[in-house]
Amino acid sequence: MLNFIVIKSRSKKAIAQVIKTNYSLFPDKQFRGKTKLVKMLYLLEKERKIKTGLKFKLHHYGPYSDDIDKILINLEKEGYIKTQKGKKFDYTEISYIPTKKLLSEDLGLTKNEIKNIESLERKYRSLSASELSNYIYEVYITKKKTPVEVLLKKN
Repeated sequence: MLNFIVIKSRSKKAIAQVIKTNYSLFPDKQFRGKTKLVKMLYLLEKERKIKTGLKFKLHHYGPYSDDIDKILINLEKEGYIKTQKGKKFDYTEISYIPTKKLLSEDLGLTKNEIKNIESLERKYRSLSASELSNYIYEVYITKKKTPVEVLLKKN
């Protein structure tokens, strides 16, 4: 049974839906790393024209929004996600796992928005956080390359 739109903030819905969609498409893999999550949210706005309600600014690893940390903490406190910490190379990586509460939640996004999130997840699933950051930097920040040029270089 679906619950209906308990999460009210647009940015909170966008973050929750990206985590939920990732899990629905790839149930054996949780969403790994905040860097990749941030970049996926940025690409939702840039490539899919979906308004996330987040305000991005340039940071060390490309676009970042200060609101994301607060929203992730709230989603965990409210029981929508669980976080799991693990070691990756020389830093701690956080994975985001949707709970049954989130999986049963209708977040109120349109079918088209959900389809766009799914498409974006599939398109960039194979890129690491670093590759995704480089892609965004080359295509959207410096505008030196086209998306095709960057993705072909990877393969």
